[in-house]
Amino acid sequence: MARTGVLQKIVILGVAAVLLFCPALAASAAGDGQAAGQRQTSAQPSDVEQAAEQALLAQSRMLFQSTMMLMSPAVRDLMNQGVQALQAAIPEMEKEVQQNPQDAAARYDLGTAYELLGRFEDAVAVYQEVIRSDPDNADTYYNLATAYDRLRRYEEAVDAYQQVIRLDPDNATSYYNLGTALNGLQRYEEAIAACQEAILLNPAYAPAYYNLGYAYNELGRYEKAAAACEEAVHLDPMDPEAYYFLGSVYDSLGRYDEAIAACHKAIRIGPADPDAYVYLGVVYDDAGRYQDAFDACQEAIRLDPNNVDAYFWLGSACEDLGRYEDAIAAYQQSIRLNPKDAATYFSLGVAYDDLKRYADAVAAYQEAIRLNAEDEDTYYNLGVDLDELGRYDEAVTAYQEAIRLNPKDADAYYYLGMDLANLESTADAIAALEKYLELTPGDPAGDHATVQDTIDELKGKD
Repeated sequence: MARTGVLQKIVILGVAAVLLFCPALAASAAGDGQAAGQRQTSAQPSDVEQAAEQALLAQSRMLFQSTMMLMSPAVRDLMNQGVQALQAAIPEMEKEVQQNPQDAAARYDLGTAYELLGRFEDAVAVYQEVIRSDPDNADTYYNLATAYDRLRRYEEAVDAYQQVIRLDPDNATSYYNLGTALNGLQRYEEAIAACQEAILLNPAYAPAYYNLGYAYNELGRYEKAAAACEEAVHLDPMDPEAYYFLGSVYDSLGRYDEAIAACHKAIRIGPADPDAYVYLGVVYDDAGRYQDAFDACQEAIRLDPNNVDAYFWLGSACEDLGRYEDAIAAYQQSIRLNPKDAATYFSLGVAYDDLKRYADAVAAYQEAIRLNAEDEDTYYNLGVDLDELGRYDEAVTAYQEAIRLNPKDADAYYYLGMDLANLESTADAIAALEKYLELTPGDPAGDHATVQDTIDELKGKD
């Protein structure tokens, strides 16, 4: 039997956080912003990690917005005029730096302008020049760190934030941003310490609680994550993303009513935000309210017809409702919008399995493996479907890969053993089936007697 569910789905809801504080610049960024992020390789479904990635994005938004405090009035004025004014000023700013290479302020302004335009590599190079001439400038280290963060060069961001803290040890924002970078490196215990330091310096700092909740969540300490997020929304009750994430943490705790209420609060704050409806759909799905999940995802799509995540979770709701053709259509639309998501191909394969369309399922799983070759469940499901098609040699390879990734996968050993028996590889079949018995003490499936009979029969042939 194929394994159902979805690959661990981690998504970013919305465009990359570039210039979100300025409507004119944000409109420009939306045209070519790229969704960043990474996906885990486990096949265990984890809806809270979907929200965790959104939380990291929200942290990044706060981090980038804080750059506003570290620019000259001239650059701020250009920013407020919009992207065209800022772009138009760049040649003159570059000329000024070339003519006056010792003018650290002019070089700093150029770096800030580059950063505001999303030219982060250029910003890094300029900030490094400023630091060479003024190595104790905390503001420049700060902006350098934010540029590294936007490039997801978290190790370098951590180093730069630590320099800021050395020069300005009472700056809560620097500790907060340090925590964001440490979260990006999955150094969650250190991130917790950084956030706690930020809170010690500023007990009313809502984003630090939000960031703290993210780190606790990633460590599976959901009660502490919930407490931190509750404090974040208490301090800033108009932050919809904090409510998204709080709802997700409640979801992971099985506190579905509270999770639904948190998502509804996010919707009340931002009723035109499709992401709020996606999160609501995920929570409804986990709570077994599949029609409500379907309706929430449909609303997200109405608000944003190109919302890749809404189509993914719509497909999940359709599967739960037994509407497998609709699930396939939703997953295919999600793939059209994002053809590089292994999780969606995995779920598409499961939907094909539901309809016994094994050849189509095989193709979906193979594409999932091409995109992510380190997921046990995908190989296992591929093996099951290859068995259904009588392609035992290929199935053996798939089960072997599943076992490589999880040497305690008893089911994979069972089917591997049966396929090897069909292929008359007797000794290997016996070894695989004996391993299955070893891995299933207590006979939970009630099949040990039958498996032992098969082993004895194979030994008689050997």
